[in-house]
Amino acid sequence: LHGRGHRSIAYVGVVTEDHATQYEKVIGFLEEAAARAIPREGSVVIDTKGISWTHGYAAGRQCALNTQRPSSYITGSYEVTVGFMQAMRDHGLECPEHYSIICYDDVPELAFLPVPITVVGTRCETFAERVVSILLDQISRDSAAQLIELLDATIIERSSCKSV
Repeated sequence: LHGRGHRSIAYVGVVTEDHATQYEKVIGFLEEAAARAIPREGSVVIDTKGISWTHGYAAGRQCALNTQRPSSYITGSYEVTVGFMQAMRDHGLECPEHYSIICYDDVPELAFLPVPITVVGTRCETFAERVVSILLDQISRDSAAQLIELLDATIIERSSCKSV
């Protein structure tokens, strides 16, 4: 988004440490905003307090009613994205004409929305392969060790982002 000229970017998602993976997304957003010298007023965090469609809709409604909206949004999950976009649409705001959006959740269905959504995340296939591999390894060892593994994220650009 920054590379496309956006200087007002909001993160829309859960902001509490209770949702560890969601919280990591917020931290990453804030760190990258600081690294790119985006002013604090240009990097907004909107706490949805949940990751459902309803939470996304409420955040989208809040943004749509605000006259000082960011030019772009990064959402933390598929459901939040879909709810957010519906609320914006209900208030006459269309993507990418009025705002750009990226979802930090690589769910295949995002490619088939009326506006295909740019995504960042680990491909579902990669995630599934690692889970199966780890489970089979755990079964063969007859153990249940807790494992944290970081997977590389990729970006898939689609038509939900425009240059400003």
